[in-house]
Amino acid sequence: MRVNSQKAAMLGIIFSLPFAFGLFTAISQFKPFLNIIAFQGRATTPGLILFYIGMIGLPLAAIVNFLPTKKKPINWIILAVAGLIFIVFGGHLLIDQIACFAGNVRACD
Repeated sequence: MRVNSQKAAMLGIIFSLPFAFGLFTAISQFKPFLNIIAFQGRATTPGLILFYIGMIGLPLAAIVNFLPTKKKPINWIILAVAGLIFIVFGGHLLIDQIACFAGNVRACD
């Protein structure tokens, strides 16, 4: 399947929107959205769903942006940034889940 660069950029933005929305809400503390994704410092079910969809969307955005061509530097930059964000947040999530399974109740969010 051949995807042109403009379609790839648009798909990459769409796949990144859930993560960007969650990050914006967490940083800005915008009450209407914050009440949906968190309650008393803990993630709610919609918040967890948004987080997991966002974590799946980042690698998809990277792959879609890598498909059109390997020669354009913007695709490499988007791939690198999305990969680093995925590694940081995905690694943190994985470490928390391992600690939770090992019996550390404070890691079970």
